[in-house]
Amino acid sequence: MSLSLKIGKYAELANENDELIDEIERYSDVIQQANREASARQKELNDLSSELELKQKELDDLSSELELKFRRVAELEDKNNKLIDEIGKYADVIEQANFEASARQEELAIVQLQLEAKNAELEAKNAEIESLKVQGNMKAEEIAKLESEVDILEIARHDLNLDIAVLQAKLNEANADKAKLKESKEKEETPKTPEKPEAPGRSSMPWTALTPATPIAKDEKKLPSTGETVNPFFTAAALPVMATAGVAAVAKRKEEN
Repeated sequence: MSLSLKIGKYAELANENDELIDEIERYSDVIQQANREASARQKELNDLSSELELKQKELDDLSSELELKFRRVAELEDKNNKLIDEIGKYADVIEQANFEASARQEELAIVQLQLEAKNAELEAKNAEIESLKVQGNMKAEEIAKLESEVDILEIARHDLNLDIAVLQAKLNEANADKAKLKESKEKEETPKTPEKPEAPGRSSMPWTALTPATPIAKDEKKLPSTGETVNPFFTAAALPVMATAGVAAVAKRKEEN
């Protein structure tokens, strides 16, 4: 091969080499740009991953908090239902206490009426004795008989006074128990329907206030014959006793006269 041909071939190869170098440089720039973009995308991906982890943690915390709230709501609903049942029991007990207090009141009124009848009969006997003593035409045995009857009436009156004291003590005890029950009921925490986050299939029982029982009013007066305290609680059960006592007293006086 001649020198000129070799020089031409060398020049051709040098030219191809320059073109290859230029092409490699172009590819190198493209690769560097691609690497920069890949790094930027990787950083963006890492940031998104960190943000996703943070959001997932927040979601887990919210889920745990929501679960705690639902458990708290269930506990409050259970407590609310128990309080409603407890208040219902108090209402039943107070109603029973009112009934017992009313029964004691009626029984006390009946015994007080009996006592009034005995007092009236005793006063009539004493008046009869005094009248006969003034007239001076009564035998000693007749006076002794009347005085014996007066003693019997005094004993009966004493027994009735004891009965009244016992009944009054029972009535006071019943009223005290009723007051304690009412006070305990008022001190109970008022149950309320708890608020809870919205969720399907969950509901709470509405709260309805109970009306407390009305206590029995007491209007104390004095007996005209003895000055003792009497509660004027006259009922249908007391009226026959009053009528019977009055008829018995009149019949007794007519028989002795």
